[in-house]
Amino acid sequence: MDNHILLWLNQSWSHPWLDFYFGWVSEKASFSLPLFVIIVLLLSKQYGRDGLKLSILLALVIGFSDLFGNTLKYLTELPRPCLEDYALIRRPGLSSTRCLTSTTGMPSNHALNFFAAFSFLLLVLPHCRWILVLLFIACSVAISRIYLAAHYPSQVLIGVLLGIAIGLSFAYLGRRKLALIQRLQPSVHRKKHHKK
Repeated sequence: MDNHILLWLNQSWSHPWLDFYFGWVSEKASFSLPLFVIIVLLLSKQYGRDGLKLSILLALVIGFSDLFGNTLKYLTELPRPCLEDYALIRRPGLSSTRCLTSTTGMPSNHALNFFAAFSFLLLVLPHCRWILVLLFIACSVAISRIYLAAHYPSQVLIGVLLGIAIGLSFAYLGRRKLALIQRLQPSVHRKKHHKK
């Protein structure tokens, strides 16, 4: 099933525009970092100093999820498609289908980090106007890792699930323990909290 879905996305979806789009959203320097800067600016504009502090917490969540993902890669040592199926896959934008850097791929850190960020902000800022945009971006990034044959679908799925678990866990703890996050909650939630 893993190989079937991988080859379906990697081969059947093949299109120059998708090559460009999925290649772009998978880039850290040209996509992930500028996106984080935009999120920081949006949070700062909407919530002032609290928004800036929340951005620091978000960076910590992403940093933890990235470290956690890299640790799991080291422990599981499950190979990427470029190691096992290099003769079958195409790697848009790359001259070689061989692995260029890491050969282990469980879980996908891209999926892990983006869904950790999305889940954290979803629970911390439930009425945020642009949270659905971040969900679309997180889904695009997750799909891109399969389309580009950087990960097997199972590796991406595990990354998504772990990211959701990490993001929600950090947000839940923050809502209970941090005055900063409690201030950002809707007034109804704050009244319930004070009554307790």
